[in-house]
Amino acid sequence: MIIIYIRQQRKYILYKKGSAKMGVISYNGNTENSQRIIYTPSQFAKGNLLHVQESGFLQAYKAHTSSRKNLASYLFFTVQSGRGTLVYNGDEYKLSSGDCV
Repeated sequence: MIIIYIRQQRKYILYKKGSAKMGVISYNGNTENSQRIIYTPSQFAKGNLLHVQESGFLQAYKAHTSSRKNLASYLFFTVQSGRGTLVYNGDEYKLSSGDCV
């Protein structure tokens, strides 16, 4: 099953096969340009396998804040250009082009 819908400059494409789901979310607005592929694996895969939950890119045109909590996952990213600050467990880390976190 494939579902496509657009809401507030975001384009969502959702795919479903069995209990596994995958979505592609595209956004191009005044503050950012991003595309993410989000995958929700089957219950078996969640409980027994390492899996990629999400991949994609984000290009921020203005100051950007993102936060995560209470997730049983790891976030890896690289800074392609520009600079910013990562705050993790209260510690601040300055980031710039070429950094991988």
